[in-house]
Amino acid sequence: MFSIEAPSYDEVGLVIRAAIEGNLGSVHRSVNDLAGQAALAAT
Repeated sequence: MFSIEAPSYDEVGLVIRAAIEGNLGSVHRSVNDLAGQAALAAT
């Protein structure tokens, strides 16, 4: 399990906002950033 910090909630908000706006490029980038953070936290 990995912990979620306050900035991560902000990132999730950006992903949701970008998805609503249809900006798939930003969604893809944000998802990759979150995946990278999760990978670092898992190590």
